[in-house]
Amino acid sequence: MKKNILILLDFHCLFKEGSWDLDIIRQFIAVLHMFKQDKITLIDRDDKVFSTIVSTIGDIETENIVHKNHFDEALLDHYDITIAHYKLEADFISLSSKREPLNFFYFFKNKSNPNLLFPSISVYIKEKNTVFDLKTINEQVQSVVEKIGPAISSETIEPVLEKEKISKICIVCDFNQRFFIGDSCFWYYDLNQKLHILNRINALPKNIDIYITGVQNYSEIKRIFSSSLPENVQFYNSSVKNIDFESYDLIVVEYLLYLDVKALAEDKKGNILTYTFPLNSEKIKGLQSISFAKYFPFPDIKDQLQYNKKYYNNIEIKNEEIDFANEWLELHGVEKKDKVFALNNAASQSEKMIDGATLLNIIQWLTEEKKYKVLMFGHDLTVQETLENVLDISTYDRIIFPGKMELRKEMALMASDYVQGLLSPCTGLAHLFNGINYYLHHMAGKEKKKCIVYTGKQTYTDDYHPLKWWNFKYVDCLSYIHTDDQYFLAEKKDLLNIKNFDEVSVPPKNIPYVMLRNKIDEILLS
Repeated sequence: MKKNILILLDFHCLFKEGSWDLDIIRQFIAVLHMFKQDKITLIDRDDKVFSTIVSTIGDIETENIVHKNHFDEALLDHYDITIAHYKLEADFISLSSKREPLNFFYFFKNKSNPNLLFPSISVYIKEKNTVFDLKTINEQVQSVVEKIGPAISSETIEPVLEKEKISKICIVCDFNQRFFIGDSCFWYYDLNQKLHILNRINALPKNIDIYITGVQNYSEIKRIFSSSLPENVQFYNSSVKNIDFESYDLIVVEYLLYLDVKALAEDKKGNILTYTFPLNSEKIKGLQSISFAKYFPFPDIKDQLQYNKKYYNNIEIKNEEIDFANEWLELHGVEKKDKVFALNNAASQSEKMIDGATLLNIIQWLTEEKKYKVLMFGHDLTVQETLENVLDISTYDRIIFPGKMELRKEMALMASDYVQGLLSPCTGLAHLFNGINYYLHHMAGKEKKKCIVYTGKQTYTDDYHPLKWWNFKYVDCLSYIHTDDQYFLAEKKDLLNIKNFDEVSVPPKNIPYVMLRNKIDEILLS
């Protein structure tokens, strides 16, 4: 019996990093071969995929393919299998919340987007043990690309921007990567710089809408940063297809999605600019004429340096959040005379952590000798039970456990007037603390807190270097290294001439307690 197959593949989704997405085109051709005996409905709302790609593939029978340029969500249940492009994920997430779960639903996807909520079509292919003639398919991919030509025109594009009239602004972001809090902080700093510039281009009130196309990462970013945004800025989760570009005076789109947006908006107003994150001038080389930095630079180097010093690292915490944190700590035993030091006992990789015995000694030293109460961050609830079993009651009672608290509330606790510092491995929570510390010092006029990060050899990555993460931050970074026949905790200034950190670094779990304690004490007294 023939299956009914739905393929939703808009033409604007076929771009990747300034060129054609060969992985997606290859998967699409493979699917056409795999279901050539079935009934295929191909929906392309841009009305170009069939004429541009399908009709150019020599041995694909098109009699079993029905081509449509509109999508009726009510008809989803009529199909046995649905395959859509991963860039349309946001559309189907909203659909699935209104109806029964979507079964036999798959994405065309490439290796750069691991965080999708539906499986790749490759999962179905493996389950069915389908075998393809890869040589033929690759030849067909090459043939298609040669026939449709380059994705980007070689002609220089010159936008026509009436800066004095810009009021409604759209920023489109592709944050489709494995989510880490630390990475998202750098993304947020970069975004904040753009918001700072855009809010000052003229005297008109601004409405700025930020669209994040990935579903899971949108949720993470929203829960962490939405409360820190200016009031005229809103986060949205949407596919590029469902953004009303005509309603905006200026469109700023991340390079990865530039061609998608250009294909849809057709740049009738000449108001599309692009950027890369992380900054990569080589990637954007062919699009320098429409670079955001070209049209919206800082007035001069002095202005940029002042921004970098005062604003770049800021993560705003509202006064009501700080009030909540102060009250929460008081309800959990903190008195007006108390001082609190936070410890982060969690990381994305266990190898980032110090040894358990060292942590225990640090807790005892902070509580008994330094007279702090300890705020212990970490969602592993067994740690609380372990500490209760090994510490005497007077020491244990000086530890406060937030437990599985919402991350934004943990951020509020970091900002509390009682909390004087944080000791953490090289991880996302320390990046949040740094951003909050910057905001409290520069914008709220409060005294800087102590942020101490320890680190060492990291085997999960090939190019780790502490200065990449902690240079120009309000962070005392202590790196455990072995050089000149000595083991020691290096400060940031000691690493300036060390290019390959992996060659000299030692795992953090080997950091001796006394060495770490003495360094912390030195920092606290400075």
